[in-house]
Amino acid sequence: MSRKVAMQEAFKFALSMVLMIWLALYMNWDMPTNGALAILLISLSTTGASFQKGIMRLFGTVIGLLVGLLVVGLFIQNPWLTCAFFFVYVLVVGYVMQVSRYAYAWYVSGFLPFFVWSGAYMSNDPGISGFDYATFRFLETASGVVIYTAVCALFWNRSSGAALLQNSIAYSRSHKDLLLELENELKSGTPSKETAALRTKLSGFGANMASTLDAAYADTARVIDEKPVWEDVRVQMFSVTESLELWSESIHDARSLELSTLVPGLAESLRRLSARFDAIDKLWSVRAAGAMDADLDETSSSQAIDLECDVTASKDLTQSQRAMLEVFLYHLRELDRMSAELIGSLRILCGIDSLSATAAKMLQDDPNRPVWWDAHRVIRALFPALVFLGSYLFWIFANPPGGPNIPGTAVAICLFSVLGRIPPLPLLMLLVAVWLVVIAPVYCLLMPRLSTGLELLTLVFVYMFSFAYLGSKKSVLRLIPVLLFINLTGISNQQQYSFMALVIGALVMVFPMLVMWVVDILWTPNQPERLFLNALKNFFSGCSKYTASYALETPREQASSARLRKRIFDSTIRPAPTQLQSALVHLDKNRFQDDATQSAGQLVDAVRSLAARLRSLETAHQRSLKHENRRNEMFGDLEARLLKKMQDILDLFRDRKFDVGFEQEWNDIKAISDEVQQRIDTNAESTSSPEEASDLYLLLGSLRSVLRALVDVQGVARSISWQPWLVTRF
Repeated sequence: MSRKVAMQEAFKFALSMVLMIWLALYMNWDMPTNGALAILLISLSTTGASFQKGIMRLFGTVIGLLVGLLVVGLFIQNPWLTCAFFFVYVLVVGYVMQVSRYAYAWYVSGFLPFFVWSGAYMSNDPGISGFDYATFRFLETASGVVIYTAVCALFWNRSSGAALLQNSIAYSRSHKDLLLELENELKSGTPSKETAALRTKLSGFGANMASTLDAAYADTARVIDEKPVWEDVRVQMFSVTESLELWSESIHDARSLELSTLVPGLAESLRRLSARFDAIDKLWSVRAAGAMDADLDETSSSQAIDLECDVTASKDLTQSQRAMLEVFLYHLRELDRMSAELIGSLRILCGIDSLSATAAKMLQDDPNRPVWWDAHRVIRALFPALVFLGSYLFWIFANPPGGPNIPGTAVAICLFSVLGRIPPLPLLMLLVAVWLVVIAPVYCLLMPRLSTGLELLTLVFVYMFSFAYLGSKKSVLRLIPVLLFINLTGISNQQQYSFMALVIGALVMVFPMLVMWVVDILWTPNQPERLFLNALKNFFSGCSKYTASYALETPREQASSARLRKRIFDSTIRPAPTQLQSALVHLDKNRFQDDATQSAGQLVDAVRSLAARLRSLETAHQRSLKHENRRNEMFGDLEARLLKKMQDILDLFRDRKFDVGFEQEWNDIKAISDEVQQRIDTNAESTSSPEEASDLYLLLGSLRSVLRALVDVQGVARSISWQPWLVTRF
């Protein structure tokens, strides 16, 4: 963000705060802070993103207030029933936040019931107090959302459309960069160090594009009108990412072949594929510029590339090499097909082709949509629930200053942790430092000297502008000082200054942070190393179930087993690399040295590779079912036996037994693989069509590819000393 833009955004933020506080004071509302909090927490870089977050805050506010009133009506007289209800409620909200596209709405609905309940609990008439709180909370939250979005629309309006195009262009160019790295890998014959980093970066670009697209639906008319096409583009961009990953894995296996001889048109096909990605990049640029280029029709041709094997050269290949070649060519063709479909959608976005021609293909299912059930998410959701329980018991038995506000504040802080780990101790130290250095001097020395509303609003503007500008460099420099100012200064028409009130307000935030810190230390499953081990265990357990499901392949069971594998893959295998990488980032650097984290990073790459190859195996398996009789004749029960041995190895991996019993397992696998090879050699000449032969070789190559991935996983895992990862802290 440039300095000019940072100052403009700071001005909009400060002006919104001043207008909100002025309106609350003018209307003599009870809780001016709620509207200011809404502005603080919905203010983003574009109008659409802010509006979208504001709408989610309003929906979350309505749900949270209704739940709070329900608690007041049912459980206000029984603190233990209240505790049990809130524990389950926080657990459910924490879980749903991790799978919903509207996580912020769920977050708001998660903590608001506590404040309705706490306000009613300390009142002589709980029903009236709860209703009064709910009414003014919604009124002031809605006012804050309306004021900020109106200010954003009137002053330097920034729509999300431009940000969407920037993110999409960056995403597309990362595709191009990964393609170039893979081409260089083919030429040099050695793996590139940049490939793994680019694959990790692509997942981040995909998430950014999805969130920006949702914001653009709120403030960019053209994007709203083209929503079916944009949804198609989003899914196709993800499909291109997945195709590149699968082709990358096939390159690792086929690198030893003389590909230039076996596939004479490979160099030309790669050149045309590279030109295809250049055309995609050019189409994005054209869309950003809003003008059509005369050369686009020629450069963005969607004609399929030519990938035919040289019959003479391929005769000298062993069946194993033929299988590797088929896997390589299949995934390259898939990459070509996905990129061609993406170009078709981009041509519609650029106005070159009409929407009606492809309208029937729009709104594809999102393959990256998370499944609803995942045990890993339960562990994360348990953390805020346990922090609430600790805060509630602390309030019941210690009766600290702040009373029942402490559990609610704990939940409001801790629910954020289900989306990203929050280090409690550094955050606590930052809160105390800002309170001492900024809030206390402003509240005790400066604010009592102000005698008019204009002076107070001037102070608010200067304070908000200053920290909003600093926050453009690092968001925490805006969030913490503004949050403490709003919560602790108590601006109202009945303004009173009390040092004890300032201290108690700070303690209401400090006590929950202390409880959160203690629970973070004691709750072993929430430690990064334990999250890493659990994610690894769930991954190998999922892989084992995934391979076992191939045994359910009678004709009546084929469809149900395919659905079962998809559910297993989406719930345990696909998210595992991201979960492992997230846990790795938060490892305690004092306990784990660089060589340990480096080896763990290599294991994450090996896990990502195994996941991609299992995905490839499913594709090959489904294609081979078209020739079921011939497949059974050539493979018999060998495929099932081979997969059963893979399952046995994955079960050992699940228990972190990376050395025990492997000699026998690998010998059995080699014997089965040799038997498969012998059968294929015997029956190769009797295949009825080139497509049948290609599909069967594709299945064989995919099976061998998974085996090689298992060997890689074992090699990396054996180099890791697992003892430090298993040490319990208490």
